[in-house]
Amino acid sequence: MPSSSSLFKLSASAAFKTLLLLSVFNHLSSHFTAFAQDEPEPVPEPPDLPEGWTALGCYTDTAAPRTLGAQVSVHAAMTIERCIATCDAADYKYAGLEFGNCDSVIQLPGAQVDDTECTMTCTGDATQTCGGPSRLNVFDSGRPAPEIVQALEVDTGVWNYDACYTCVLVFSSTSHRAVLMSHSFNSDTAAGRTLSFGINIPGGATVESCTAACSASSSGPFPLSGVENRNECWCGQALGETAEVVDDTACRGVCTADHSQFCGNANRIAVYAFTPSAEPPIAVCNTPTVANFTLVAEYKEPAEEGPASVNLKVLAVEMASNVVWTIISACANCCSEWPALSMQNSVIFPHSQVVGTQIMSSTRPRDGESPAFVASVPAFPGFQAFCSVADETDPEGSPSRLAFGGVTDSFALCTNNSANARVDLVYKPRANHPHYSLEECAEVDVKLITE
Repeated sequence: MPSSSSLFKLSASAAFKTLLLLSVFNHLSSHFTAFAQDEPEPVPEPPDLPEGWTALGCYTDTAAPRTLGAQVSVHAAMTIERCIATCDAADYKYAGLEFGNCDSVIQLPGAQVDDTECTMTCTGDATQTCGGPSRLNVFDSGRPAPEIVQALEVDTGVWNYDACYTCVLVFSSTSHRAVLMSHSFNSDTAAGRTLSFGINIPGGATVESCTAACSASSSGPFPLSGVENRNECWCGQALGETAEVVDDTACRGVCTADHSQFCGNANRIAVYAFTPSAEPPIAVCNTPTVANFTLVAEYKEPAEEGPASVNLKVLAVEMASNVVWTIISACANCCSEWPALSMQNSVIFPHSQVVGTQIMSSTRPRDGESPAFVASVPAFPGFQAFCSVADETDPEGSPSRLAFGGVTDSFALCTNNSANARVDLVYKPRANHPHYSLEECAEVDVKLITE
């Protein structure tokens, strides 16, 4: 029979082993618990998205360049719905949540990562995720992706895409500051740019508006045109000595004025070269220059109890700092400060009786829109495409018709459903327009009255 001391030793030994086992168990248990706590929480499912929109996942983001950087909207109560609504209204292809980012291209070096890296809750809805540190939740509208315009045909030739070039920052020798664009767009440092002559295009440049402006400029015409930084237009007789070709992906900045095409990027310029046609275009215009005239719209099929024609006038529709936008309307009760117009080198200039020094010029008409004019500082040189045409079917001595691109039968008077049923002149009316309905349009010929 074991002694009491032996029993004590056995009990102590068993107790020690028990404590040791408990210690090991607790140690392992704490590790398993810690491991379980480190498991990422499931990413919440996105809410029901607007029709056409889908979730693409989580993407990396950098401060410069932003993965989605065309527009950034910060809101104190941001949600997925609010971000998508903002980008959708601005006609962008992508919406992204870290703040409220919009773009029509996923900029490099943005790349998709695991969804678990986007776990930051939205400030406006804690059940939704709004990206994470340097991470974006990206959503796609399904709109077509923008492209670099490769060629643009005009009446006198074709503008072909040349390449994407660096646009070197130039420093003034007198002020030691970066000179990117002045009000005159020319300076003693302009020789250092890829293209040296800048043209202001209100609302932002597109390939169409920039090439047209370079052709119409009184300092030109220029054989080279370039779009840069999403909204700038530059022209030149030759490339600057510092110009260097870079990959086309460096010119993937979406145009501010047209999200279906690219307009260079920050310090990157997409350059186009003009090649004239081998044969001059068939002359359809009487003259591209008319000194002083007003406009009248003649109905092709007048209503039985309605007028055969109505007077047209230039109406202001939008005013901002140093910029005034106008359109052509048949509104009888609307006031206009532009009682007469002139045409020079295929550009129409409304003349203000209030601001005698104002230079207002025609822009490029878009299908379904009223022909528009803009006055800005610095002045826009105008879009060249208008002229007067004498139609053989008109009686002798009849006023000339207004033509755009040599065509006279593309105009109609349409009711503007968003402007108190005002009747406006519209170029090539189209279906599903937000303001004009095809059912409320009547075809007209626009006549130039010079008396």
